[in-house]
Amino acid sequence: MVKAELDLEWLQLVQEALEKGITKTEIRDFLKTHKISQNKNIEPVISKSLA
Repeated sequence: MVKAELDLEWLQLVQEALEKGITKTEIRDFLKTHKISQNKNIEPVISKSLA
């Protein structure tokens, strides 16, 4: 996956979260709590959180 595609996916994911009522602070806290970095795959973390 190319970085530009990943960035677009992140943007879409964040936009969807915001549309569903999740705040920017909640997104930021989630990322800090789960220590998400560019080198980690977030998909399993998101799947578990949304379940």
